[in-house]
Amino acid sequence: MDFCTINMDEFSKLDVLRLREDRHLGESRGQGCSDPPGFPSYFVQSIFTPCGNHPNNPAEPVTVLDVPGASTRVVRYNVYCKEEGKRYQELLNRLYRKLPFDHPRVQAWVRQLHAYFRDCWLDPAVEEKKRRHVAELAIIPSLDKALDAGYTLLQYRAVDDVRRWYPEYEGDEALIRNPPPWGRGGDGDWWETEAVQPTPETCRPRYSWRKVHPTSQTWCQWCGWVADESEVK
Repeated sequence: MDFCTINMDEFSKLDVLRLREDRHLGESRGQGCSDPPGFPSYFVQSIFTPCGNHPNNPAEPVTVLDVPGASTRVVRYNVYCKEEGKRYQELLNRLYRKLPFDHPRVQAWVRQLHAYFRDCWLDPAVEEKKRRHVAELAIIPSLDKALDAGYTLLQYRAVDDVRRWYPEYEGDEALIRNPPPWGRGGDGDWWETEAVQPTPETCRPRYSWRKVHPTSQTWCQWCGWVADESEVK
């Protein structure tokens, strides 16, 4: 794992974890989904009780960030309310040091966003605060039809996601017209936490339920490997 995107100045301000004897860290890291490469959400770990539940004592640590060579720090306590969710997201934002836009990891993330949100547009007829909700997206299976209907590239959902971190991005018509496959045949998820794309020989998937390569018989969700069709039974 590559922790170069963690802001260590902000990390050092967090409380050091004092783990109770009857608590343990979960084996898997990460709670992120579509976040940019190296975002802290991909590295966090949850705390569990012997019964496999999250601690329910008020203000007890429930989520931590463990950076090699540094003390494990608490990023979230057991205080679930609207304000706490906002505070947690703001903390993750402060802990993040984004990579340059032309970095291979960023480009892999951009391609995956276009694969996942293929043909999805932000509908101007929907209330703005709900416009990004998946159920409210307009599905238009043609860039030309979308442009004819008055949409701009900035209203493409994947472009909007990228612009939240790289506001200079204005969209790529070629990528919208021909996005990569979602899942099998795509880039894989390695960019979330790895410095470079692993080979099949060096691939160590982050997911705790499948820590061996490949993650399935014919392709690997982590490194992007795809089996030769002639070898697939």
